[in-house]
Amino acid sequence: MIGVVTKQNEVEITREFFQLFKTPWEFFTDAGSYDIVITTGEPPVGIKTKLLIIYNSEDIAWDTASGITSHSIPGNVSLSFNTVTIPIYGRIQTFYGGCTSLVTVTGTNNSVGIEINTGSIKCIRIGYDLFKEADILLTKGQPVENALIPTLELHIALLKTLITGAGLLLVEIPPVPAGYAYSACLTHDIDFIRIRDHIFTHAILGFLLRATFSTVKKVVTNKISISQAWRNVKAVLSLPFVLPGLAKDFWFQFESYKEIEKNLCATWFVSPYKNKRGENIDSPVAARRATSYDVDDIKDIIEKLTADGDEVGVHGIDAWHSSEKGRMERKRIEEITKASHSGVRIHWLCQNEHTARNLDKAGYSYDSSCGYNDTPGYRAGTTQVFIPKGSKNMLELPMHIQDTALFFPSYMNLPEPEAFALCKQFIDNALRFGGVLTILWHQRSLAPERLWGNTYIKFLEEIKIKNVWFGTARQVTKWFEKRRTAAFKSVRINDNTVSVTTSCNNDRDALPPLQVRLYLPAKNSKKDTFHSPDMNYIDTPLIPNQEMHITF
Repeated sequence: MIGVVTKQNEVEITREFFQLFKTPWEFFTDAGSYDIVITTGEPPVGIKTKLLIIYNSEDIAWDTASGITSHSIPGNVSLSFNTVTIPIYGRIQTFYGGCTSLVTVTGTNNSVGIEINTGSIKCIRIGYDLFKEADILLTKGQPVENALIPTLELHIALLKTLITGAGLLLVEIPPVPAGYAYSACLTHDIDFIRIRDHIFTHAILGFLLRATFSTVKKVVTNKISISQAWRNVKAVLSLPFVLPGLAKDFWFQFESYKEIEKNLCATWFVSPYKNKRGENIDSPVAARRATSYDVDDIKDIIEKLTADGDEVGVHGIDAWHSSEKGRMERKRIEEITKASHSGVRIHWLCQNEHTARNLDKAGYSYDSSCGYNDTPGYRAGTTQVFIPKGSKNMLELPMHIQDTALFFPSYMNLPEPEAFALCKQFIDNALRFGGVLTILWHQRSLAPERLWGNTYIKFLEEIKIKNVWFGTARQVTKWFEKRRTAAFKSVRINDNTVSVTTSCNNDRDALPPLQVRLYLPAKNSKKDTFHSPDMNYIDTPLIPNQEMHITF
């Protein structure tokens, strides 16, 4: 059991942190018995424990009593733990004195994490506030320059490494369904349906420029092949027949996605209104935010998608700043889908400090707008579903990879091989940390002039190499909701057996089951394991309300 001492203003984020790091814990009491105590303040007087971890970015009395000299440094630095780099956004404290260094400021020998020998208790002093860092990540998010770093997962992994490196066992309900490597969620935003809906607009002009002049430039710079260039030319030549409806509209790609994804389920985010750009959009091209279709225009498409097992959510227009308008947008979509408490992704990923509260109040079950427009990445630093600040019930499904971020000339503008290599990094992180890999590929992105289907197909095939659970956005968030309801009722250690009893409110649903993971003590306490083969663990399917015996 972990006993946690935290500041009064960190109680909420502490609870959320331990929903992500799902291990036995409670707020520290004098009557409690703890193998591990974590504190962001002064350690409790007369504490009895095996491992004390102090996360604090200030000079505290305990440091002086332990003979440690410290120095304060402003935030926005990175720390190194062997080969791993962790960005820190709050203030840090560096330490000097007779102690063993564990974590340093990147590029220096300045210690931010030290191990101190105080006799019967092993003490680790970390010079930043863990829960403050988690709060920054889950509210403000990371800057673009750190987008590719799953920072919050690294904080959790470091904590696991410190515990197992101290020779202690650790149990967790990991963010991975039993029998799977991780979860994946395929999503598609429907911003455009047919090119013939855009006669005499900027959209068709942009298409013509990119399908001709830009295509030539991409061929010269080896960003597309000759065959892809020819597809763009043919699309331009076919326009006189496509626009009056005499030939198939090449932007209409629903059937192509169903063929590519085959038996996999996907989530489609649909705009509720036609020609509505939304309010409070501070952009010189705000008018381009309006879609050229109304949800009633694609009623038959929606019905077919849902009949095939796909999910249809709301591509929100004004829901991000108005709960009333958010409720109207939700009901507009639900009139057709016949669902309730749908999920949402805000068009252009618009948000402010009140967005989570507004969406929760509007009755959405989840949001999937936590991501970047201009780069793939971990805006909240996590692979996991979480409750955003301001929400009581609505969950946040982070969006990690967006096609336009990879390929748009004004964003990363990557050639296909580089885009695919970058996507593989996200697979590697999902294998290391679990959670869900959420992918956005827009409805028209398979068509000329984008032609981003090859990368999407290769990406899916790479994901399917491992046993990955593909769920709709609602299914994935429901699974994480089930994990959130699970709790450890008791953990007992007897010789080489750990006996665990858990509870779970939703254990009889049709979703994959949970599991219990037992981490074994690390053989080398100084080694950066971070879910490497050196971090040994045993997985056991979770059986609620029944004592499970794990032998190691």
